[in-house]
Amino acid sequence: MFIFGILFLIYFSWGKSSFFFKYVWLLLESGLMFLMFYFILLNLWESNSMMFIYFSGGLCFDLLSCFLTVLSIFMIFIMMISSKKEYNDNDSIFLFLILFLLMFIIISFMTSSLLIFFISFEGSVIPMIFLIMGWGKSPERKSSMIYFMFYTLFGSLPLLLSFFYIEFNYNSYDFVYLMNMIIYSNSGFYMNLWMFMGILSFLIKAPIYGVHFWLPKAHVEAPISGSIFLAAILLKLGGYGYLRSYYFFLESIIDLSSFYMNLFLMGSIFSAIICLGQSDMKKLIAYSSVSHMGLVFAGLFTLLLQGVSGAIMVMIAHGFVSSGLFSAAYMIQSRSFSRDMVLSKGMLVFSPSLTVCFYLLTLLSMSVPPSLGLSGELNLFSSLFLWSNYIILLIIIYVTFGSYYSIRLFQEVQLGKSLLYYSFNVVSLREIYLLVYHIIPINLLILCVDLFL
Repeated sequence: MFIFGILFLIYFSWGKSSFFFKYVWLLLESGLMFLMFYFILLNLWESNSMMFIYFSGGLCFDLLSCFLTVLSIFMIFIMMISSKKEYNDNDSIFLFLILFLLMFIIISFMTSSLLIFFISFEGSVIPMIFLIMGWGKSPERKSSMIYFMFYTLFGSLPLLLSFFYIEFNYNSYDFVYLMNMIIYSNSGFYMNLWMFMGILSFLIKAPIYGVHFWLPKAHVEAPISGSIFLAAILLKLGGYGYLRSYYFFLESIIDLSSFYMNLFLMGSIFSAIICLGQSDMKKLIAYSSVSHMGLVFAGLFTLLLQGVSGAIMVMIAHGFVSSGLFSAAYMIQSRSFSRDMVLSKGMLVFSPSLTVCFYLLTLLSMSVPPSLGLSGELNLFSSLFLWSNYIILLIIIYVTFGSYYSIRLFQEVQLGKSLLYYSFNVVSLREIYLLVYHIIPINLLILCVDLFL
């Protein structure tokens, strides 16, 4: 009801004075904070239970839904803060798009129907395409939009067919009912075959190395709000979809576990190596997201408690860190007029406060204490050790390259002598708040890590 009310106010204020529109913008920000605290209270209320709580209209939630919903609402709030200077005060279309994004995401995280989940899961792509096309500044944004759209369409068709196959056999789309039915029955070869095809959509949304080519293009061409949404929210839909439907293809996971583990971990290593050869800041951060999500899916496919809890912690920590790095990269790009790290050298001289925030975000990307990512990676590594002792070599290689590209990113952007001299604008208080809002929560979440376990 809140979202529809705000949509009505935006429509009513269309073409009105910017003074009136500022109040609509302020009301939306206040409402987002209220929604976030509401879901935090729901989370604390159910902190000792993993049972599903049902509402009317086919909505339900558990701890995982609450975590990701709070993250989504907070990141929509961050998108609004980051966009205040970039967009006009009377730009109602932008508010329409981010509200539709929020509506699709909340429905995806809180529905109990597989069909509604699929519609909202794929519907979130539509506002993102409009953001890239309408507010992207590069002429290559059309090719990135085509990559993004066709990768999503290619992966969504097998997922839709697999959901139809499940409904044909069990006469229901409710995943809680289907979970109980399928676990206590022999699903058979064809069920696992159909769901093995359907998992491709989750791997594309994650994305996993091999089906990741849409992500760097979309990040490079998207505005700052689009990059925040892609990094912090959209990539989490792949992991959430897997956690909600893994029991459909449980036999396939068990039979092909060695193949999956090697695929995901080798993809993480390859992505980390690709980061070392990047000169574009946004592409480097985008490939680091591919590397992190490969590790997340490796932990999920162990089917161990440590792996699942660690994957959830890393997903949430990655949402804050990656979004913060993209925000810092945009601030640097707006001053050096380039995404190239060579042309952006020496930012320490021009903006020490931005360098401090960038340094903290780089450390959090390497999962240093006391961040939530450290606890998540320790759980992931322990689950992988329990799964196989021989996998320790791949983990050592991943940690080595993952730390090195983070150090390289900070060193080449912040240190050294600037090759170009500009009259840089002073970093505003709004931009400092934007980065601090990414740094503080990820360090405070370590105090309530027991909720993830």
